[in-house]
Amino acid sequence: MRSSLPRTFAVWSGVAIVLAWAITIGCTSFAGDSPVADDAQSPDAQSPDAQDGGGASDAAAPFSCDHVEAAFCDDFENLPLGARWGPDALQIDAGALTLVDGSTGASLYALRSTVLDLGPVDGGKNGFAELQHVQARDLSRPVIIVEADLRVDALADPGPGLVSAITLFFGDDRSLVFVLDANGYGALVPFRADAGPSIDPQHIFSLPPTHTWFHLRIEADLSAQVVSAYVDGALRVDKASGVISTEAQYTVLAGAYAAPAHGPTDVSFDNFTITSR
Repeated sequence: MRSSLPRTFAVWSGVAIVLAWAITIGCTSFAGDSPVADDAQSPDAQSPDAQDGGGASDAAAPFSCDHVEAAFCDDFENLPLGARWGPDALQIDAGALTLVDGSTGASLYALRSTVLDLGPVDGGKNGFAELQHVQARDLSRPVIIVEADLRVDALADPGPGLVSAITLFFGDDRSLVFVLDANGYGALVPFRADAGPSIDPQHIFSLPPTHTWFHLRIEADLSAQVVSAYVDGALRVDKASGVISTEAQYTVLAGAYAAPAHGPTDVSFDNFTITSR
């Protein structure tokens, strides 16, 4: 079950406070701008798997897992929901996972993750609606690449908590979390139990407006201990300090997590892939 995963949520209030502080003091740097120039491109930003079915490119060929070489892939075209993700795929509490219209001719269906309004943030209630997958590693290929098309339609006020969309667990005490902020920012938050959360302006980047599909690419180099992020092919986080792992497998969660949050959260996903190099 979701609650049994090795996540220590007592520290997340500190993450949210630091994130809010970093955005506040850096608003002139990050509002409408990013730590790295918009024209910085991923080496394979024009590859087929970078052309998302969610609508980033109307000219792109329809995305299909049948035509992608990946360690893991879900284009959400096959039923039942979560069938590709393995045992205990659906992790839901105070939320729902559904398949919805992919909104373009390139994608019939997308995954929609909704978390209910959990009440005042001081109530301490957590809610989540996520798909969980355990992925085996090739230890000779230390760079893990997670890509997906995302669309944020509603985002709760997390108060001292957080709202996340993608989480990677690398063992009992190490994780990497893609966090969403209501002011239009995203952040990569590396976490180690022995050192607490690690966030600074390098990890924060602007996102497209709500109700807009965008393509997110996260590269975690577990050997060099750095992480990078691309949004629609543009480099947003360039080799920021990350996490290390020598584990033979890791766990991936895709979906909204609100810990706690006041108001509904609604995030959609499409064309989710995991590769390595």
